[in-house]
Amino acid sequence: MRCEDIDRMLAEGTTTELDTEEARTHLSSCAECRALRQAEVPSPKLPDKLDATVRRIVHRDLRPLRPLPSNRVLVAALAALLAALVAGFSLHFGRSGWVALPAGSAAVLVVFTVLVAGLTLPSLVWSLVPASAFRWRPAAPLLFFAAGYPLAAAVLFPHEAARRFAGLPCLASGVAVALASSVVIFVLVRKGYAGSLPSTGALLGGSGALVGFVVLQLHCPILDAWHLSVWHGLIIAIPIAAGLAAGRLFARIR
Repeated sequence: MRCEDIDRMLAEGTTTELDTEEARTHLSSCAECRALRQAEVPSPKLPDKLDATVRRIVHRDLRPLRPLPSNRVLVAALAALLAALVAGFSLHFGRSGWVALPAGSAAVLVVFTVLVAGLTLPSLVWSLVPASAFRWRPAAPLLFFAAGYPLAAAVLFPHEAARRFAGLPCLASGVAVALASSVVIFVLVRKGYAGSLPSTGALLGGSGALVGFVVLQLHCPILDAWHLSVWHGLIIAIPIAAGLAAGRLFARIR
C-alpha cells in the first residue's frame, strides 16, 4: 500500500478499502496519510430520488469528445491550407515576379519561406492545443520573418531609386490577401484553446502574412531592394501587428 493509494481512496470515498489490514498498516506507519484520514470530511448524502435526477441531467448533457489529431498532423494540415491559399490567390494575381527572379535569389527566398513556415505553423498549433510545450518562443518566428526578409531583400536585389514609391498597389493587395488568409485560418482553428490571445493573434496574422508575402513575391516583377524591403516588408509587419492588437483586445473582454 502506497500514499497514492490512500489519496485515491480518500478522494473516491471508498472507506471500506481503508479498513483493510494493508491500509491500516500503512496508516499506522505514515503520519501524513494518517492526518489526511483523520481530517476526512464526509460528503453529503443526497436523497435517492434527487441523486437519480442529478445523474440523469448530467448524463443527458454529456457528449463524447473527438480526440485531436497529433500536432504533426495539425501542422501538416495548416501547411496544406496555406499552400492552397497561395495557389488560389496566385491564379488571380499571376506569377510575373517569379518569372523575373534570378535563380539564386529564387532559391534563397524558397529556403527562407520554408524556414518561416517551419517555425510559425508549429508555434500556432502549440498556442492552440492545451499542454503543448513550446520549443521556441512564439515571437521568434515572427521576428525572424519580419526582420529577416527586408535584410535578405537588401542583400539579394539591386537598388533602383526610380522604383521606390511604386509600392502602394503591392501593399494594398498583399495586406488584403494576408488578412483574408488569416480569417480563413482562424475559422478553421477557432475550436482550439488559446492560452495567450495576443500571441495566438500575432501568429494568425503571421500565418496570413506568409500567404500574402508569397503571393506578392510570385506576382510582383519589381525587383528593387528598397521596394521589396519596405513595401513587401509591410505586408509582413501589418498583419502581425493587427493580429497582436486583436488578440489583446479580445483578451480584455474575454
